[in-house]
Amino acid sequence: MDDSAYSVRVDRSQGSVEITGPDKDWVAEQLAILMPLLTAQIPPATSSQGGQGDSKNDDSSTGKARKAGKGRRSSTSSGKLNSSLSAKLTNEVKTKLSSYLGERSKKASDAQSQTAVIATFLLDELEWAEVTADDLFTVYSDMGLKIPATKSALNNAQKRKGYFSAPDDGKYRVSHNGMNFARHDSKDS
Repeated sequence: MDDSAYSVRVDRSQGSVEITGPDKDWVAEQLAILMPLLTAQIPPATSSQGGQGDSKNDDSSTGKARKAGKGRRSSTSSGKLNSSLSAKLTNEVKTKLSSYLGERSKKASDAQSQTAVIATFLLDELEWAEVTADDLFTVYSDMGLKIPATKSALNNAQKRKGYFSAPDDGKYRVSHNGMNFARHDSKDS
């Protein structure tokens, strides 16, 4: 058997460990190594092969050990309320934003386009120069709109459409392309 048949995978973001190998004794040995870490509740130091981690369930018939857990995606929300921005979203500002979005509803119907429209509105009306996923979450929430995956929407708007400059510490600045789209190109005919 070659070494590639044996692996220890640790996904710290999901809190899962997978140990695979055709030798049940090797799998059991890896579990014995990992159990003290699990009982001490110490997070794994690395996620490399032959590595460290934790495990809950042992399926000896398949030679696999794994921690029961969730799938790939996290169930956490895509943002949290930014109280500073929420305070600036007065009824008058919300009315203006609702009208601004309404004028662009046909051409800015996807989440990436809406992020550019919202970010440009915040820049123009509130001098809010940078937006984060939390800022977008706050706007959608305060406006009573369906909330998209704000982190993904910002990232895709930046990478796919060029509506934002590269993020700096999770903060995005709307680009000239994004401003032109929001102010002019997205207006319904």
